[in-house]
Amino acid sequence: MDVARFKYPPHWVELKQLQKAMCSIDPTTRKTRGYINLELRSKTRPLVAFALKASLGCSTEANFASAVLAWKEFLLCDVMPDEEEELQLCCRKFGQCFSPHAMCCDQKDVKVDKSNCGCQAALGEACRTVCTEVRRTRVANVFLSSAVAALMLAWPFEEGYSERSDRLAKLAREEVSKFSPDTKNEICLLSTQLCSLIECSRPPPVLPTTLESKPSKCSSHKSGCSCKYDVKL
Repeated sequence: MDVARFKYPPHWVELKQLQKAMCSIDPTTRKTRGYINLELRSKTRPLVAFALKASLGCSTEANFASAVLAWKEFLLCDVMPDEEEELQLCCRKFGQCFSPHAMCCDQKDVKVDKSNCGCQAALGEACRTVCTEVRRTRVANVFLSSAVAALMLAWPFEEGYSERSDRLAKLAREEVSKFSPDTKNEICLLSTQLCSLIECSRPPPVLPTTLESKPSKCSSHKSGCSCKYDVKL
């Protein structure tokens, strides 16, 4: 990078900080400050079955940020007494928020060396394993798309955020613990992708909370939760 104008030598920064700096608008040129080319490390496996459609810096970013806000608001609401109804409600709400942003393997173009048949075969087998194992989970029974189910299992739930959030986090951990290494890798990469996108989305999808107290209801229904009526069944 050209750092001469800033009078600082080249130095390491976190990728999210670099992304924010590159995406910021230069007041003189009215353009972003540049772009970054990223390359996958050798001997590592990319996402083979699922991914996020949302791309940083594109028009989908605002929609994704809004979806995150809606989901986090929903997580603050009262838990339903029936466990199965609660899971159905949560899955449907998550689907409402994130179905437009989930992508399956048939929509992806995983680039591999065509001459390396062994690599192609390994990726194909991994993709089948990931899809099969995700379809066996409880949350996948509610979704038509395995990609949405995978996103929900990969969601970075904040410990102690709410009772609903903690229940879903526990369920996700239990499901992921049963997965093969390939599927665990897929969920881990999705979770990292989600964390990065949430962190870099503008405006930041963070609910107004303080260290002293956290709201027990979503802001839409402070007098009494009725979020279950907002979810399209």
